Amino acid sequence: MYYKIRQTFGPQSPTLEPLKSKDGTALLNKVEGIVERWTEHFQGLFDNPSEVNDIVIDSLPQKEVVDEMMIDPSIDETKRILTEINEGKAPGLDGIPVELLLFGGDSIINAVHILILAVWHGNAIPQDWIDTILIPIYKGKESKSECGDYRSISLLEAV
Repeated sequence: MYYKIRQTFGPQSPTLEPLKSKDGTALLNKVEGIVERWTEHFQGLFDNPSEVNDIVIDSLPQKEVVDEMMIDPSIDETKRILTEINEGKAPGLDGIPVELLLFGGDSIINAVHILILAVWHGNAIPQDWIDTILIPIYKGKESKSECGDYRSISLLEAV
């Protein structure tokens, strides 16, 4: 039986694969170098400065304020949204599993609703809602030592 399980699932690969440096001249084997290389790679992907042209912005037609958007989100809306969350998702940085939000009952719904109202009324968005964990996933093609041969998934907070 062990043989069949091993054959089906195969050997476990190490958590951190050695990566090539950005210029491709060095192979990084130490954890610090690998983490630094992933940081450099993702910053290059996501750190795209944008230019805002005020003339274009000023030329956009202005829309009327929709009064319905000024009304506070209701507790029923919060409850509906929480029940639509998919189970089985990985928790974010806070470690709160989605199932706690789904099955936590009225106390969880009320706590989330209070948090949503606080943000709605101008309080700062919690940093945990902004931060994400990026997980590189090997595409299964080319070299495992090239950052470009991976795609990433983001782990965000459920709330």
